[in-house]
Parts: sequence; C-alpha cells; structure tokens
Amino acid sequence: MKNIDINTQKILDKFPELSDGIGCLQNYEQSLHADRTVTPIAQRPRRVPFHLRKQVSDKLEELQSLDIIESAEGPTSWVSPIVAAPKPHNSDEIRLCGDYRRPNQALLRERHPIPTVDELMEEMSGAVVFSKLDLKAGYHQIVLEENSRNITTFCTHKGLFRYKRLPFGLSCASEVFQNAIQQALQGLHGVRNIADDIIVWGKTQTQHDKNLEALLQRLVVKKLTLNLEKCKFNQPSLWFYGYILSKDGLSADPKKVEAIKNFKTPADVSQLRSFLGLANYCSRFIKDFSTLTAPLRELTTKSCKCSWSTMHEKAFAKVKNAIASDCTMAFYDPNRPTKLTVGASPVGLGAVLAQTQENGQDRCIAYASRSLTPVEARYSQTEKEALAAVWGCERFHLYLVGTQFDLITDHKPLEVIYSPKSKPPLRIERWLLRLQQYKFNQSLVPKFPKFLTLDEIRIATLNDPELQRVTSAVKEDRWNKTDSCLSPYRNQHEQLTVSECGVILRYSQIVIPKSLRSRVLSIAHEGHQGIVKTKMLVRSKVWWPGIDKQVEQMVKECVPCQAAVHQSPKCQPPLNMTKLPPHPWHTLNADFCGPILNGEKLLVVIDAYSRYPEVEVMQSTTTTVVISKLQRIFARHGYPEELIIDNGPPFNAVEFTEYLAAHGVHHRRITPYWPQANGEAERFMKTVTKAIRTAHSEGKRWQSELDLFLLNYRSTPHSTTHLSPAELLFNRTMRNKLPSFLSLQHNDGPVEHHVVRDKEEKEKMKVHADRRNNAKESQLKIGHYVLMQVPKGNKLSMPFNPKPFKVIEIKGNMNASEEDQNDEEDDFDDDIVENQQPTIVEEQQQDLPDLQRRYCLRQNRRPPDFYRS
Repeated sequence: MKNIDINTQKILDKFPELSDGIGCLQNYEQSLHADRTVTPIAQRPRRVPFHLRKQVSDKLEELQSLDIIESAEGPTSWVSPIVAAPKPHNSDEIRLCGDYRRPNQALLRERHPIPTVDELMEEMSGAVVFSKLDLKAGYHQIVLEENSRNITTFCTHKGLFRYKRLPFGLSCASEVFQNAIQQALQGLHGVRNIADDIIVWGKTQTQHDKNLEALLQRLVVKKLTLNLEKCKFNQPSLWFYGYILSKDGLSADPKKVEAIKNFKTPADVSQLRSFLGLANYCSRFIKDFSTLTAPLRELTTKSCKCSWSTMHEKAFAKVKNAIASDCTMAFYDPNRPTKLTVGASPVGLGAVLAQTQENGQDRCIAYASRSLTPVEARYSQTEKEALAAVWGCERFHLYLVGTQFDLITDHKPLEVIYSPKSKPPLRIERWLLRLQQYKFNQSLVPKFPKFLTLDEIRIATLNDPELQRVTSAVKEDRWNKTDSCLSPYRNQHEQLTVSECGVILRYSQIVIPKSLRSRVLSIAHEGHQGIVKTKMLVRSKVWWPGIDKQVEQMVKECVPCQAAVHQSPKCQPPLNMTKLPPHPWHTLNADFCGPILNGEKLLVVIDAYSRYPEVEVMQSTTTTVVISKLQRIFARHGYPEELIIDNGPPFNAVEFTEYLAAHGVHHRRITPYWPQANGEAERFMKTVTKAIRTAHSEGKRWQSELDLFLLNYRSTPHSTTHLSPAELLFNRTMRNKLPSFLSLQHNDGPVEHHVVRDKEEKEKMKVHADRRNNAKESQLKIGHYVLMQVPKGNKLSMPFNPKPFKVIEIKGNMNASEEDQNDEEDDFDDDIVENQQPTIVEEQQQDLPDLQRRYCLRQNRRPPDFYRS
C-alpha cells in the first residue's frame, strides 16, 4: 500500500480481515439458469503449449487451494476448452479463463441493470474527497450453487475441472455480480459500485471518513476482501470508468485527451472513423460537437466524392483544440434549478444542460449533439428548432422527468407553437405529444445581452482557478515560470493589480474571467461595429490574454456582418478558355441584344468555330417566336450539336428544351450573371450595338445598316483565327464591295493553321487577363458553406443573403449548392424554399473568414435539367 494518509491507515487498521485472501460473500449462492432445449456440447480440448504447461499447472493448483475450482467427477454434458493469457503487468503470470462461448448460448440472463456513471454522479454534487476500492478477484467471491457448476466444466492437460465460484467469461456474470454486490452495499451513504469497483465520497473530510469506515465494516460483515494495492484512498480527484471526478465536477480522462491531441492527420477513411470514435468519447465536454465534426463525417459516407482539403484540415484542428481545452462539468444536483438550452444548425442538433449554482452562476452539466439525417436536413428551420427541443428533452430524460425546468431556445416561433392554442403541422404535433411528459417553462435567449455588473465579475473571478492563481501571484509578487496558467499574464505583471473587491485590473481595464468573456464580446458587438471599432470599445474597459484575436474571430464569424457588407473581390478566378469545337457549326452561342428601339430585340447566334454570326430581329421574345427564328437559322445551316445560352425565360421553358431535344441539340446553360461564360455572344453584341448606334446617329435605317454590317463582318478575317467567318464556315471567301483576285477563285480549303492560332491567341488572352485580375485558383470545395449575393432592391437591401448555402457540386466556375436555412416564412426565393431544390451558385472570390468556409456567391437559379444532364 502506497501513499495512504495517517487517518485512512487508522481506519484500515481496524479491519485487518479485508486483505485476507479471496473473500466469499456470506449467505449467498448464485444459480445459473440454462435453456434445456439447447443440446449440451462437450468440446475437444485445446492443447496447452509445452512452455505454458507449468504455469497452467501452478495456476490450477492455486485455484484449487483457494477453493475456487474442483475436479469434475463422473459424467459431464458440458466441457469447454481453456485460454491461458499472460497478465498485462506481469508476463510471467497467466490468467486462466474458460472459453464459454458455447455454454453462453444456453445460459439465460437475469437482466439486472448496470448503473452508468451519470447515475452515480446524481448523488455526488458537492463532493470534495473520493476513494476507490477494488474487490480482490471480483467474481470469484461469489459462490456457485452445486447444480450450476457442471456448465462451467473445462478441460486441461491435467484433467477436467469445474468452478465452485462465479467464473469470468459467462454472459450473465457481470449482471449477477453487480446485483450481488449492490445488494450487499445497500443502505450505505456516499457509496456506489460498478462491478468490482466501489467508489466512496464525502462533502467534507469527516463525512468521507465516516462513509469509508461504514463501507469497510460492511465488507467485513459480508466476508468480502479488497486488493489494497489497487485501492485509492482520500483523493481530491479520482479516475473512475474513463472520467476524472473532482470537487469541480466531471472532466475527461487526460490520457484519452492526449491521444486525441496527438492523433495524426487521417490517411484514409478507416483512420478518420477511428478519430471520430475516439473524439466521440469527449463529446459531452464539447459544445456543438456534431457541427464541428460535420465536414469530417461527410468523408465517411459512401456517396462522398471529395478528398481531404483545407476545410477538413481546419475542422480536424478545431475538434482537437476543442477537446484539448480544459472543460469540467458540474455534478447534477436534483435540488438545483435546471435549464436546458436547445438549438439547431444546418447540419446538427445541440443541447446544453445547466444548473444554477449557489453563487448564482450557471454551470454546464453536459453538452449533447447529433447530426441531422438527410431527411431532417431538408426540414424548415422552425421544424429543426422544434426537433432540437424534443431531442434535447429525450436525450436528458434521466435528468428532466419529474421536475420543473426551463427550456431555452433562440427561435421565437416556438413560443407560439408550444402554446395551448397553437395548431402546428402534424409532424410538430407528434413532437408535442412526446413533450407532454416534461414540465418546462419556455423562454427565449435574451434579445439584448444583460448588463454586466462588477459584482458578477467579482464572483466569477473567485470561481475562476486561473485568475485565483494570478491574484496570488500579484499579491505575493511571485510568478512561477513553470506554471503555464500564469505565462499569459507574466509579461503584464507590472500593470496588474488586485482591487479591494477582488477584481483584477490591468491599468484601469478589468480582467474578465473565462466564464464571462463570451458575454463581454456579445455586448461589445451590439450594433455590429467593425473589427477596429469593437477592439477600441473593449480595450477602453476590459482585458484578458488574446482579446484582440477573439474580437477579430467573433466579428469575422458574424453572419449578419458578412451579409450586410459588400466586399469587392481582391482577385478573380483564373480564366477557363474554351476549346475550339472540332468542326464548323458544331457549337453555337446565343443571346438577346437590346431592346433597341420600340422594344425590338436582336437574337444573336454565333458559331464558336468560325465566329460566323446570325442575327434575327425580334418583336417578341416568347418561346414560340424564339423557336421559329432558330428554325429559320437551322434551315440555312443545319442543326448544331450544342447550343450555349443563358437562363432567360424563353430558354428555360419546357417547350424550348423539348424542341432542342427532339432535334438532337444538346441544351447547355451558362451560369447566370456571369457573362464570361458566354463570351462569344457577349463580345459580338458590343460590336453589333455599336453599328446600330452609329446608324441611328447618322439618321439611317438601322435594320438596313445591320445587313451591311453583317456582310462586312462575315467577310473580314477574325483577329484570332486570321480567317474570315464565312471562309471557315463555307470553305470559300465571301465577295463584298472591295475588289479581290481571290473573289473569283475557288479555294481548296482553309489551312489548319487557324486552329493553332486560336489556341495561341486564347492563351495570350488568359495570361493577360489573369495577370490583370490577380487571378488565383478558388479554394471552394464540396461541403463548404457560402453566402449568395442578391440583387440590390433598396437602401436596406443586404448585399448577400444571410442564410448559408452548402456546396454540393462544382463544375469549373459553376457550383451547385443546396439551401441549409430554408425557413418557410422567407419568400426570398420561393422556388428554392418551397420545392427544396438545389441552386446553382457562381463564386465571386472573396477573402472572407472561415465561418465554416462561407464564400460570397452570385445568386441564380438551378437549370431544370442540370442534374439530369
């Protein structure tokens, strides 16, 4: 026994019997119930290796001398082989176990409940001293009834043996052992057990010692013994079943936290699943765990096509940092006021269980979160928030049933939905029925941050361990260089003082405790001032280490601030130059030009190979008229293989799509509000508009001048190909008013040099444009969350829609996304909101912060056949 204090040793000295061999629970015999319909099986012996036979023989003799096993005499219907495994702390010693997989198929379990750590904590509120006792050889202290021993028979090289005590390996062993020990300890205060681990606690040292002595007295009466080498006595903090128990509450196992912090970047899906499984252990200590891990969990789905990116690396780092932060949860106390705060994000649900402590501060009991299913992700925001309330109550059912608690949400429509006179949809109605077993007072998160008083700061400072160490260092003027908690304050020690009321000051700035810092930032950001102004405001009043970075991060992650401020792009994505089609009249670019005069428009169709234009004057732009004009053009030149157009109403009609499909023309739409995607038609419209303007200024009839312009344009060599559009399309020169020897000659065909020239000229154009625009590749990836730019309607219009969209597909500079915040009451885009359809969004590159990688995007609508094509 090591590190046992004098008081504990005195208590142990009263009970010397506790360390005498392996005990035997008095007046108790355990029966094993077997299903008689299962045929008993006598398995073949598993040969023991020669080098282990001596150790096995010694172990058998030891177990016989301790009256744990006995020789099996006479016929036996059940025989099982043995497994000899070395003990983890002593490789020279073995643990002898029977392979009872076949007998387990016949054993009937008694189904006694095994308590969880949460159930044990229910009585630990206020505990400051802990002890943990370990029963020696656990199961072997329970005697088996005579008629239940044959099923435990096992074979060795020394013959057949059977257990007289409860053996390891039986499917019912853990339950019957838990029940037996639990009954033996019944009536003791501050004592609970899980299996053979018994924990004792007290709210004072005296109470702990009293509870410990009562427990030891009960163990002696019940003839149970302890393994004193494994016992821990009189500890301020204690490891128990994967958690650290202390006077401050419950915290994560440092070994597991360290393993998560040191986890290397996953190389495949299997390693990623291992990391998520390990991190899930600490999820109760991490707020919004499902939201933080959402990008990582997407990579584990079979349908995921994306690879590890910067977004995933940042999510991976955020999870590790969140786990690494010191987070201790308070013990649950049934007598304290309880609050349940619930909320929903685009990817998950979250709930926080908290209780008001004696000092008036709220302390967290546990965090909980889960991801939304694909169906739930398509719910409206109101439905998501309602689902979060139901799920949160059911998740903490153990704590909430039978008591009055506050249900807090930031979604005001829930106040009406949960009122007695509400008539919600059937889905929410069913959720309301599930909430009827809970008694709660519903309230909203305060709209305005509450005024922060000096008294609140004083109380929070007294309850902040870090600031208490700083207070001691300031008063004593002793700054321990090995104390990591003091290092952020050490450089400021000359400016730090402690006021009479216990508040720490840096000059005249108040040093804010950790528990109040988020609230201070919320108050400082009221009115949504920018980074500089918010920094100036907080610096004038308060301080803590790293305050500037936290202010920057908060303002950068504020969605309303991002959506309300128009930010000009610092760079454009690199140009994607189109390839020359394989032959003339293969790919056409089309668009409308105008209106010109009297509402007339021009339908411009230009061949991407030859740059040969066709222009039709339009009195109307209905789908029927457009089809008739295109039919005239196709009658002259034939049907193309592809038609590139924008998303105008005539081109979006089903009739237009069916017309092209019937004639074998692929219908390709460009990204709306992105004219570069239809560059051939857009550039030609500038030229034709100039010709019309000049004709109008000279008092000429512009329709007649348009024909003359087209004649010259078609017969003029193009600046890129150095050949005229007519020559490339018809393989002959077109005669105009200018004299030429070639006009009466027939060409054998244009040389193929124009293909090379087209490529060279486009490459020069790309280099020049990318240099001018400071172009760089977009970092946008599948799974990122983005903001969409919206048309400006009035002075109060937001430059961006404040509701995030999730990118689900990327095609060049065109990105498909789906709306994550689809509130039914928002009529911003009825097509998206009501039909829950994805949207095509075009990136406008921005240097924006990482609010789950939200980039600014141009608004547009999804072409009907985008996902079908």
